[in-house]
Amino acid sequence: MTNIDDSAPGVSLEEIEAFESRIQHKLPDDYRAFLLCHNGGLTQNRVVYVPTLQLGITLRDLFELDRLIWWFSELKDKLAGSHHIPIGSDKGGNPMTLNLTNGWVYYWDKVCYYPETSSKRDTYWVADSFIEFLEGLQDEDSYLKKEEQRKAEKAELRGNADG
Repeated sequence: MTNIDDSAPGVSLEEIEAFESRIQHKLPDDYRAFLLCHNGGLTQNRVVYVPTLQLGITLRDLFELDRLIWWFSELKDKLAGSHHIPIGSDKGGNPMTLNLTNGWVYYWDKVCYYPETSSKRDTYWVADSFIEFLEGLQDEDSYLKKEEQRKAEKAELRGNADG
């Protein structure tokens, strides 16, 4: 699992159950375990790969329960019917969300920064579970090196095809 910096002490099961009652959904077991142990924290220089966008997004933080409650209150109308809760954000403030129906993690481009995003399509699948999401976080420097290598290989292939 990735390092979580500046994590608040874990919350109690009672606090989690009170939040679940408020949102009228049970949190996935792996996310409950995270809150019991970490209760949010910083993910300094960690990148999450978003397959549909074919790029890495630098994650800023994972929300502690108090911020999770605030975010849910602020965004519940925009998220109505989607069964998503915001669980963290990127450096630009776009949320990572957790689908409470299936446990999948998504990236929400709420400011429509990327050209693929529209008012009808603004969330992108990232992982099948919260644990898979955490395990998929990459060090930013390593990700950037791999991305440069991939671009160089692609350019070389293009050059060979043209020649």
